[in-house]
Order: sequence, then structure tokens, then C-alpha cells
Amino acid sequence: MLQNAINECLAVGCDTIWIVSQYRDIAFVKGHVGEWAYDYSTYEYKISTSNVPKVPIYYVPVKPRDQNIGRLTYPWGAIHGSFMAFRIAKGLSKWITPDNYYVCSPYKACDISGLIDNKKVFLDRERPTIVSCEGESVLTSSNLSFTINKLVFNKARRRVRIDGKEKPEDVFDIFQDIEHNEVKVAWHQDIKSWEDYENFIVSKKTIDTRSKDLIPGKKWNIIES
Repeated sequence: MLQNAINECLAVGCDTIWIVSQYRDIAFVKGHVGEWAYDYSTYEYKISTSNVPKVPIYYVPVKPRDQNIGRLTYPWGAIHGSFMAFRIAKGLSKWITPDNYYVCSPYKACDISGLIDNKKVFLDRERPTIVSCEGESVLTSSNLSFTINKLVFNKARRRVRIDGKEKPEDVFDIFQDIEHNEVKVAWHQDIKSWEDYENFIVSKKTIDTRSKDLIPGKKWNIIES
């Protein structure tokens, strides 16, 4: 399911991908996913893989301090990942500092064709965007994706640090108080347990399997000194 989430990020045009996880899981995940993936929009027009842009994949561990105080939640992962992406990019150059972050959970599946058709909506710097399906979204504790900008980041971090909120619908209910975009998809299914996964398989819903080609599981070549 992680590869499916990465595939979704590639489909909406993310320039980089940041995977937030515990220290103990990073080596295992990196061994399967690798350090880069092929660009989604140009892959189908390739003559050879050598002329397809590569999207870097970075790994962000949750700090031991946050683990000790119980911050191993989905909302905090989104906040922490956004902050680290901003901090590292800003340290390199202001020209590559992101101002919009696409948050995607691996614990769900959805029809990404609707996301691809509305790709430009996710680039809106002024208004954040939430993905919804039949009234369900992050506002109803669904694992559907959404974007974070500076305003959402500051308010959400305050909800966790000061108010002690943990559930997605409590942390990100700030969307109800600010102007935001909404992108609807035809279907989705949260996969939070093995039973949910079995129900998804039985439903025979099809997902984009292009991730098998887009994510080769390779690492960058080391430059010899």
C-alpha cells in the first residue's frame, strides 16, 4: 500500500516525496522502495527510461522525544514531515523551498483518475485542498489526502502541541474555518486493518498498478571521490 501512496503523490505532480516513519522501519522500507521514482506524467511518453525525470524519495524518522510522549499519530506525521521538508529545502536555497505539501496516507486506496484531472487545484498556494468521496474526507477521520500550506501547518501544530489533539478530524477541523478547495473522487476505501484489506480485495476495485514501473526500488549511484 505504501507504493500505491507514492504512486498517488507522483500522479498529482509532487516534486519530492518524504516518507515519515519510525527509525526501526526506515531501513526495511528503503530497501523495498528505494531512493527515487520515475516522474508520472512523462513516463508513458518515454523512449527509454534514461530520459524520464526522477523524483527523489527522502525518509524522515519521528524523533525519539515525540515517540516517548505518544506523538506517533497520522496528523503529527503530516506536520513533522512538512516541517522537515521545509527546513531542509530552505537550508539549501530559497528557490526550492516548498510552500504546499500533499499529505497521503498508505492506509487507503482510491480512484486517482479524479486527482490527475484536477492536478492544478493542488498547486493552489493560497487555499489548501482536501480530497473527498461521498461526504468523507479528513474532516470525518477518513484517510483521504489533503494539502497543507503555511496557515494550515501553524494551526494544526498548535492543535497538537498546545491543545493535545490526536485524531485527524480534531486536528484538521481547521479546514472548516478557512477557504479551501475540494476535489472529489469516484471511490475510496480506508484500509486500517486486515479485515479492511480483505474487503478491498473482495470488492474487486482496481487501482493504478503503474507503481510497479514507476518505483524500481533503486538507490542513487555513489559518486566516487
